[in-house]
Amino acid sequence: MRSTAALVVCSAVLACGPQRVYSVWLAPSGAQYDSLRSVICELATRYPSHCFMPHVTVVGDVPGTLEDITQRAEKLAQHTSALDARLMSIQWIPGNYFRSFVVLIDETAGFSKLFDDTCAIIRKCQTRPYHMSIMYTDKLSDSAKVAIRDSLYQRRGGKSFGTTVRLTRMLVCFTTGLPPEQWTCPKEIKLE
Repeated sequence: MRSTAALVVCSAVLACGPQRVYSVWLAPSGAQYDSLRSVICELATRYPSHCFMPHVTVVGDVPGTLEDITQRAEKLAQHTSALDARLMSIQWIPGNYFRSFVVLIDETAGFSKLFDDTCAIIRKCQTRPYHMSIMYTDKLSDSAKVAIRDSLYQRRGGKSFGTTVRLTRMLVCFTTGLPPEQWTCPKEIKLE
């Protein structure tokens, strides 16, 4: 049983429970979610990568308790409506495993506002540009990178990815120390 002093401190800082590191994501729903996950998981069966949830990281590596991070994410969600993310060019970012193969997102006024609100409310800013990862790997040859990129563009009919994805959910996720297949998102906030 906690002492009265511990309860006062706990409620004053809203940080009861175990401290962990969380990420806040935006994700699509329905058919768009299923389609993107299918692409990611199909690549993972053919190349050294992982089958993971399609998402746009709002901010990663935020220390705190689940309750604290969820409260901040809920406040951020009050300032954020569902966003249309225009998926632009596919890029390989060498030396960054978790940003190795990404689709860059057109930074609209909505994403600029999200960045500013995130810095103020979450009290941490995300490294730009916003993107959606499609693979996590550091073991692809240059020819495999080109083949993957070209096949993804062909699915969309050209040299621009050109798909717009509606991001309708904000998620609080725990990823630290786990393989991407085991990442969990215990809190979901619907965006209008």
